[in-house]
Amino acid sequence: MHYRLFTVIIILLIVAGGGYVFFAQQKNTVVAPNDISELIVLAQCLREHDITMYGSRYCQYCERQKKSFGATWDYVPYVECESNKELCAQKNIIVYPTWILADGSRIVGEQSFEKLANLSDCPVEFNKEYDQKVSATCGAGAC
Repeated sequence: MHYRLFTVIIILLIVAGGGYVFFAQQKNTVVAPNDISELIVLAQCLREHDITMYGSRYCQYCERQKKSFGATWDYVPYVECESNKELCAQKNIIVYPTWILADGSRIVGEQSFEKLANLSDCPVEFNKEYDQKVSATCGAGAC
C-alpha cells in the first residue's frame, strides 16, 4: 500500500515538474504562427525572390529575428557579416539587420512575417496576434 502511494506521488511530481519546465520555456518564446509550414514557405519565398538578411551574431535585433523563425531559420538566406566582412563591405552594410531585395533595394531592422511575405509575394497568412507581437518588438530595431 505504501509502495503504491509512493509510486503515485513520484509520478505526479514528475508530471508536475515536466509541466513546469514546458510552460517556463513557453513563457520565454513568442507565440508561434498557426503552423510551422508557414515559416518554411516564407523562407522558400525569400530564397526564390533573392531576399537576403545581412547581420551579425553580436546584434540583438538580428538574433531576435533569427529566433522568430525558430527551426526554419536555416532556410532563410542569411549572410553573417562577422565571417564575410568583405562581402558586407561591398554591399555597404552598415546597419544590422539589413534585408537586401533582388532589385537592390533594402530595408533595415527586424521585420514582421507579414512584411517579409509581402516583399516576397508569398501567399502565406500569419496569425495576426503573433505578427502584432513581432511588429511591436521590431520598431526600428537595428544595430
